[in-house]
Amino acid sequence: MSSSAFSRNQAIWRSRRGLLELDLYLTPFAQACFDKLPADLKTVYGEILECEDPEILGWLKDGTDVPSEYVSIVAKITDFARSSTGCDSSN
Repeated sequence: MSSSAFSRNQAIWRSRRGLLELDLYLTPFAQACFDKLPADLKTVYGEILECEDPEILGWLKDGTDVPSEYVSIVAKITDFARSSTGCDSSN
């Protein structure tokens, strides 16, 4: 999925998963940070949303068995969830 075809609104909509715990990670991240992501990470964010909910939740909560192509975006999401200062585009 190219980042040009994956807009902020689509990211926010697809971040609403129906699993509350996952929604609490993804929706605020998409709302606050998606526009600040480099194009390659926007694409990776779109890819991660294609994965199964339990798999994504495990990566975000436990940080275990994260596929190498998702390590960077998972780190950004978890850093955002732990932070009170918002997005840090320097990571």
